[in-house]
Amino acid sequence: PEFFIRPDQAAFAESFWNEQFPSKVRPAIGIFLGGKVDRPDRIWPPENFARVARRLTETGGYTILAIAPPLSGGRSPHKRDSTFWMDEAVHVREFLKAYGEACPLFRDSDIGRVGAGLRKLDLFICPDGGMMHLAAALRLPALTLFFGTSPDIWHPPVASSYFLRAPGNDPRALDPEAVARRAMEILKPPSDRLK
Repeated sequence: PEFFIRPDQAAFAESFWNEQFPSKVRPAIGIFLGGKVDRPDRIWPPENFARVARRLTETGGYTILAIAPPLSGGRSPHKRDSTFWMDEAVHVREFLKAYGEACPLFRDSDIGRVGAGLRKLDLFICPDGGMMHLAAALRLPALTLFFGTSPDIWHPPVASSYFLRAPGNDPRALDPEAVARRAMEILKPPSDRLK
């Protein structure tokens, strides 16, 4: 499938981008801080996302954009508050705390605006889910993290889509260093990438 962006959605993303990154000179990586909060087997701890983000900024000099799910009526509809059963808002707060420095945050409920924002990225890192499919439809380079689901079934068959699978399908077993290394490998020019 392909996903098309309306001109007003593209203009919204352009305005957001220019406000957050007025002099973008480095590649930008988006990190989606969502996942199925009611499925702990599909949630990666926010401190792991923060370790990846920090590694990418310190080692590769990349710009990071945190992307969060929209809030339902201004609030997350979930009630549990622990590492693997947490509201998306708590997940975002814990990521920002662990990241330790200012990080632009994009959150919108209009899927076209989200798509327009994603299209401005050089790479998108996300857990398996709807955002992976949106990135595939946009042909956006994406690195999907698979935990409790199978990439053999769910990974989009498009050239711009890559994945890593957690050992034993355990989210805690996926090393943030491996994610950061794979992201940097994907961002290399095609002729420089490992096969």
